[in-house]
Amino acid sequence: MLHEHADHLAAMPALAGWGLWLVEYRPERMIVGGIGFKGPPAAAGEVEIGYAVVRAHRRRGLATEGVAALLTRAFTDGRVVRVLAETHADNAGSLKLLEKLGFGHLGAGADADHGRWELTRTAWGKVADGLPSAARPVL
Repeated sequence: MLHEHADHLAAMPALAGWGLWLVEYRPERMIVGGIGFKGPPAAAGEVEIGYAVVRAHRRRGLATEGVAALLTRAFTDGRVVRVLAETHADNAGSLKLLEKLGFGHLGAGADADHGRWELTRTAWGKVADGLPSAARPVL
């Protein structure tokens, strides 16, 4: 499986860094989730993110740290002008994370139970500047 992924990236180097990243809980040296982009930047300068952390490891800041790292990665690329995300309307933790990191609600998502969110480069600059240095992600 890893060889197939490596072959795929070799054939399409523009995809490198724009896929799945694993979330490690360092004290236990355990993979507890995944974050990532749903592909490289579109022509309009948009990328979409997704994230998940297993229930037993939520509320430790792992998703916030991981998404902040994705945002730093995205806005380091000059092609990206906004980042999109979608979450279930009753997922309080995810809604709080998106709001904390400066996302604004756009409206309905893929279905009535989901909302679509966006973060612009300008909004991220204001949020990132306010993060304590210990919370700033290192890529």
